[in-house]
Amino acid sequence: MSPPWLLIAWNARRCWPPAACALYAAVLATALVLPWTSEVERSAPALSADVEAGLARQGIWVLGGALVLIGLAARSASSVHRWRQGEGAWLGGGRLSRGGVALAQSLGLALALAMGLLPLALVGEARAGARSPPLRWLADTDVGPIVLFQAGARSVVPVEAPPKAAFLEARFVVAAPGDGGPTAILRASFAPEQGAPAVREQPISTSTRLRLDLPEGAVRASLSFERVGPGAALVLEGRRVSWFAREGSAWESAACLALHAWLAGSVAATIALAVGAWASPGTAFLAALAALAGAWLAADAPGWIPGVGLRDALAWCADGHGPGFPTLGAWLGWLGVQVAALSAVAVQRDLWRRTA
Repeated sequence: MSPPWLLIAWNARRCWPPAACALYAAVLATALVLPWTSEVERSAPALSADVEAGLARQGIWVLGGALVLIGLAARSASSVHRWRQGEGAWLGGGRLSRGGVALAQSLGLALALAMGLLPLALVGEARAGARSPPLRWLADTDVGPIVLFQAGARSVVPVEAPPKAAFLEARFVVAAPGDGGPTAILRASFAPEQGAPAVREQPISTSTRLRLDLPEGAVRASLSFERVGPGAALVLEGRRVSWFAREGSAWESAACLALHAWLAGSVAATIALAVGAWASPGTAFLAALAALAGAWLAADAPGWIPGVGLRDALAWCADGHGPGFPTLGAWLGWLGVQVAALSAVAVQRDLWRRTA
């Protein structure tokens, strides 16, 4: 049996009725003229043009992305309810199985999501001036807990830099006053197996990012952090370090954000469809919102959970960096949720049961 392309296209078109298109166009037009930085931030010398462009990207994607993702989740949550109001009479009488209809509905929602994210990407880059970020995130490496309580405290971990990595970044926070005041001096060293090490010292206060230039071509190395002299106790935030490449592209950033948003939105819509097959549309919609909120708010959540990558990508934009593409783990997590959710719809034998 050939794929139900017409049913997929019909499902996608129904997600964007004229009223929804008009509302979305008005929101995007408003986003183009909204100031995404305050007057104080714009006058601050530390606010670079890259950070300002990143904040514009982040603001537009949060505003428009929330509208698209939540709207399509609501549409998906009511799918089975509409089937039971009469649409199921012809869906159930066709050649497609319950699983085929559920798959067509899911693909239609995914297509509708892509249709909504494309203009969002264009508006986001237009508002950011299509400015290319100077750095692009590559990967994070979990290095375990690093706590430097006293002068001379040192922690050494073996690391392997990803290809094209040019910078390493770690965020340290002040955990306690320690033995010498509210700040401390941190020395970071990246010692490759061959060649001279890269070393940097930087004062840490409250929460500070330390960026270290890497020797060209370095891969395997020993990474060490040492507290120099008296000062506050320091803790590595998130137990990880981040790797960045020098090159960055404005449209690559837009593509990365669109893919992350598409993964999160399609998973939310499929969860709403699955729950809607067994519960009320309101319960299904709340389940989809809970999935999105959980991925957004969970601290140190694994990257394979759909939605976590979108949160992290938007955070990198706010720092003036370019986000990375979804990892293989994120795609596998998306695939696992899709299979489980569509299976839950397919085994429901009362999809076409007509209700009042």
